[in-house]
Amino acid sequence: MEQTIQIDFHDDKITVLVENGTPFIAVRPVAEAFGLVWSGQLRVIKKDEVLGTCVYQKYTQVGPQKRRMVFLPLNLFHGWLFTINPAKCRADRREKIIAYKRECYDVLNDYFRHGGAINPEATESQLIGLQSRIEYYQQFMPQADQGTESRVSGRDRVLLVRSYFRAHPRKPSELGGARQPDLWPVGGEGGVI
Repeated sequence: MEQTIQIDFHDDKITVLVENGTPFIAVRPVAEAFGLVWSGQLRVIKKDEVLGTCVYQKYTQVGPQKRRMVFLPLNLFHGWLFTINPAKCRADRREKIIAYKRECYDVLNDYFRHGGAINPEATESQLIGLQSRIEYYQQFMPQADQGTESRVSGRDRVLLVRSYFRAHPRKPSELGGARQPDLWPVGGEGGVI
């Protein structure tokens, strides 16, 4: 089933396509909201080793006409935002991109150095979801002696983590991570990102 909704994005409207439960963000309206040249951003996306393999194009109703739109899956959308050069943005949007990039650096550091990052603005339901993941890992990962690393490492750890996410698929509201407001608030109406 396919659903198209409009959501607020820093006082602008952007299109989100939800197809089979997976949210995709229309990229061009976001690029234009930041004052970026769309053709340049499309080149950046297509050249990227990850983003370029996940571009989704579809004709979508925009107002009275159908327009070919380029979408990225929500889980990759934030990575694209991270590639934006603030010097190419509208002056009134630069600080938002710079603040976003700083937060991304902090999140990546916390993930790789401390095993995870937690948003201080996470909702109660997001924190409960994180706690259930921690409990799952504790149940299946052998406990290491105090002061030593877990005995599960390398490929075995990766397979265990992947098996968790396959066994516990996330709802669209959980796909964007905890560092943003809920895209699908209670009632299913569009939120903000």
